[in-house]
Amino acid sequence: MRCNIGDLRFRFRVRACIHGNATRERQGANEPAVNALPLTGLASGGRGSCRANTTSNQQTSQFRLSSKCTMKEFFPKTLLSISLTCAFFTIAFACFMHPAKSTGQEKKKQNPLPEIRVVKDGWQANPETVKKVLESTAADLWKHFPKRKLPPLLVHPNKGPIVLFKRSDKGEIVVRLNTGKTYWSQYAFQFSHEFCHVLCEYDPDPHGNDWFEESICELASLYTLRQMGKTWKTKPPYPHWKSYAKHLTQYAADRIADGQLKKGETLAKWFKKNSEALYASATRRELNLVVATQLLPMFEAEPDHWQAVGYLNKAKPKSKQTFQQYLSDWFRHCPKRHQPFVKKIAKHFEIEILKPSSNKSKSANSKSKK
Repeated sequence: MRCNIGDLRFRFRVRACIHGNATRERQGANEPAVNALPLTGLASGGRGSCRANTTSNQQTSQFRLSSKCTMKEFFPKTLLSISLTCAFFTIAFACFMHPAKSTGQEKKKQNPLPEIRVVKDGWQANPETVKKVLESTAADLWKHFPKRKLPPLLVHPNKGPIVLFKRSDKGEIVVRLNTGKTYWSQYAFQFSHEFCHVLCEYDPDPHGNDWFEESICELASLYTLRQMGKTWKTKPPYPHWKSYAKHLTQYAADRIADGQLKKGETLAKWFKKNSEALYASATRRELNLVVATQLLPMFEAEPDHWQAVGYLNKAKPKSKQTFQQYLSDWFRHCPKRHQPFVKKIAKHFEIEILKPSSNKSKSANSKSKK
């Protein structure tokens, strides 16, 4: 096939030719139509030439372009091609210079983890490895606190588990564990508990409801172990530790099994029977575990509400409070987006959140009785 452009001295490819007045001549009346033209060559020669061959089962079809490609036919198609090309490059340049703004679906920038410093001696394990485990432990809680800032944490292997009220000489939060060697599940369990106290802004206020914070921190341990059991399957501190993920999950499962209510018993009924023991000793672990196990599904279903624990100690009562007053203070100090979540927790104990005026009057009454 040949496409003649008259006196125009342009070379162009087959596609420009084919878009002209193409006509097809058949050698047989019953020859089937051909859907595609396999190209065998590109334009060549001074005026440009293009060839295409195709065969059917028994016959050969010859396709010929019209020998006349007029100026009226050539220029509109060429101009259209140039316009589309220019438009494409204009859009590409604009996208390059002005990238799309981030949407709500994109991942938020991660809040840097507070520095965790590990003392060198006493672990019976590599301190650097211990640090990696503790960082992994803290990360599963910390990701729910995008704007929180903390000073460095200094972690010791013994005389705990506890987080001290007094800071170190360098202003570090001092955390003491009671573990060592390579008991990584125990490291995670203890450290997540103490780290949760830090997130709760623990203080020695005399409200008398420390058992609830202890239960929330017990919950944090269960939550963290279960989360680590998932994350370590793909992103453990070291690649060859992926198989350890199941041990983290099992450690949590064993604890949860020990914290179940009796059949037909509610948390509210259980609390009425055990409240005296909880107020007598805030760290009755078997009792804290029951509360933690019952509230765990709420935190796993709506993990963004972990931020609410940061407001647990915002109120500064000067005397002991009832649990109803304590929860009501927590509710009022929380941002509005977390208040329904606190109400759900109160509902599990069959406790109604007090209105501000009611809470003040009850506090005054309890104080006058003393």
